[in-house]
Amino acid sequence: MRVALLVLSLAAFVAADQYLLFPPGSNNRNRERQENRNNAQRMFDSENNAKGGYPWRGDPDGLPGKADEVTYYVESELQLMWANQHGCGPNEQVHCEVIIQYGCEDTMPGLRDGYAMGAPVDLERDNNNDGTQGMYFAREFNYNRDAPQGEGSIDEITRGDNTIPVVNSQTGLTFGNPSENIPVDQVNEIADFYRGDITTVAGKKGVEYGMHENYEYYQRCTQTQRNKGLYNADQQLNGNSARFTRQEDDGTRHGLECNEERDYYPYWSPTPWKDMVILPQKTEWCSYYKGKSRNTNSVWWCDCDAECRSNSEDNLSPIFERECRDSGGQWTEAESWGLSAPDCIVHPYSADNNLGMAYYSDVKGESKMSGYAPQPALYKWTVPKDAAGPNPDEGQLCVIRIRYNITTTDYISHEYLTNHGNYIDSVYNCPEGGAAQPENDYNPDQPQCAGNITESSVPFGYEDPYVKMFADLPELSIALDTAQNGRTFQDRTHVFRVANKPNGIPDGVKIFNLGTRGRRGNIVQSYPSMEYIFAPDRLVVKQGDWISINLHASDFNDNTAGEGWQYSDRHNMVEMYHPGDNFPKHPSDFSLFPENVARALMMPEFDPPSTYDPSLPYKDYTGMTLDDCVSYEHYTYVTEVEGNPNGEFPDNLDFEQYILNCGKMNHAGNLLHVDFEVTAAKDKMYWYVNTRNNNFSNRSHKGAIVVVDQLTAGEIAGIVIAVVSVVGAAAGVGIWRWRARSGSMASGQSSV
Repeated sequence: MRVALLVLSLAAFVAADQYLLFPPGSNNRNRERQENRNNAQRMFDSENNAKGGYPWRGDPDGLPGKADEVTYYVESELQLMWANQHGCGPNEQVHCEVIIQYGCEDTMPGLRDGYAMGAPVDLERDNNNDGTQGMYFAREFNYNRDAPQGEGSIDEITRGDNTIPVVNSQTGLTFGNPSENIPVDQVNEIADFYRGDITTVAGKKGVEYGMHENYEYYQRCTQTQRNKGLYNADQQLNGNSARFTRQEDDGTRHGLECNEERDYYPYWSPTPWKDMVILPQKTEWCSYYKGKSRNTNSVWWCDCDAECRSNSEDNLSPIFERECRDSGGQWTEAESWGLSAPDCIVHPYSADNNLGMAYYSDVKGESKMSGYAPQPALYKWTVPKDAAGPNPDEGQLCVIRIRYNITTTDYISHEYLTNHGNYIDSVYNCPEGGAAQPENDYNPDQPQCAGNITESSVPFGYEDPYVKMFADLPELSIALDTAQNGRTFQDRTHVFRVANKPNGIPDGVKIFNLGTRGRRGNIVQSYPSMEYIFAPDRLVVKQGDWISINLHASDFNDNTAGEGWQYSDRHNMVEMYHPGDNFPKHPSDFSLFPENVARALMMPEFDPPSTYDPSLPYKDYTGMTLDDCVSYEHYTYVTEVEGNPNGEFPDNLDFEQYILNCGKMNHAGNLLHVDFEVTAAKDKMYWYVNTRNNNFSNRSHKGAIVVVDQLTAGEIAGIVIAVVSVVGAAAGVGIWRWRARSGSMASGQSSV
């Protein structure tokens, strides 16, 4: 039976990529200290090149509950930024849409990046053959050791038609399908592993493995029929569960996502994802997308046990009510999320074959080229209350997923999004064979399967067709991969926390999030990311607004061009007079940040990335303060003039790498969080710089805050574009807090 569901098949070309720039997208990375990620299947199927993504930015000592994740406050504004390799928006060469969603612990129990549970190890990872003392430590993975440096990935075994996620043999745990007859203690062990309950042995092992969607969700996917009414061209799917799609004909598992849900939006069964925004190519597509979102609509599924599945087609749970009831299942409603319909804004114009800027318009209407300076494609998200979970003062962990669809205009892939109601489904499938039908076998009812071009059709349903244009000339080869002409690209963030604002921030004020994006390295090394820059690098605010600054760093970079300890990035913010300068202002001229905020942003407190192990013959740097920092002048005098007679410094020490070199912020932890009220003079642009990263190898790490009164969008844009000098005025008092790695912040599903 043909399943005629109005669904969008996500399409793209094999080389296409999408990268989330801010908040940093992972592209399946965790702690790989190398240019390429280790495991493309770790958490999700990105379809991106291996070099993309940002390394994990949590506390290297962090046990569960101590992970040093960023915190975004409820109702604050977070500006998301991304890059698509191929065009989108009002680009007539493509059909495209981007869909952004979020999921949190309330819908994704056990959500985590994957945290090491072992003893401290030297992060230099060279056994200090250069003669230096070990200074930087992090916990190692006890169980997840099969991947270089530990990445937190779940392996699998195969049982019949189901691919069952398990840990590899080194962990000592081998899990079967819970629906099979397996011992109760093993079932409990499975539950502990995926729950990450560190009070149990299995949970300690499990918490080392990253997880977004959970095990039960994936099991339901493997036990549910795929939608056989979908257009598959000439692709032959090698299974009948929802694991198998035109993009994933072998049903390969990536993390615990469901392949079919990943590839189609809006999805017809329950998912743990909530819709944030849909960015299509045309405004007339918005009514369909918004009307189908689970934010406002319930979805239904078949609660079908093993006996029910034995009575149904393919021994899998049906996806329609009648078949569900006929098989003995219970047709079950998954209620809507009870949220507002997702936002829907035309994607900004971006060019083909370019991971660069887009022509952005912050207007909910047709995006178009304008006089605005190009920016990355972006969306300003107001963090919703539901993301903070059942205990909003404590908050909960969340993750963002962004997906990218691009297809050609050779066939009516998007007609159903308008009032026309036409769509491509399984009646357009072609027989397997690898070549279009010869002209003498031409079926007039299937022109998409024929090897010729007519005035009304092209052979889009066959792999790499050859077409005849002129009778006296050879055929032309069309490079068309039908598995790729319906493909989803995605990226996801590392986990972050959403919580209520602290008590020090008044009710009713606007809160803007300000962070940093980009990777350590020069432009070639950091590509397809970019060199360091603030996010947003131009922030327009009013007096009385608050800015929540999260400067998040990592100890797991490749050894690329940059300042300070070779594997790290660290951040600060210091006011400057002019964007072309390299030196900061004199403190007497500071006018944006209150003094306590300026001091905290300029020089983070002492919090070295080390977990000292007294069994190791290394110096204990924990517990030190800024008073223990060593100046370059003192170091050079002792080593070069005095010859280091008392062994004050390790032999062969490179001062650039020294943990007590606070000028390079080697002493700092991985997160500096500061909140402050904007009281600086209005109608001014205030510039600031990251002194560590602003160099001529990877420059320039600068940004600006524009303080306005009640200006129109056009006036604000004029201020942002104009590079005006800062005429200082005293900034008022604010509040700030340092979040040490070991401390906590003082606080007061559908698919593309």
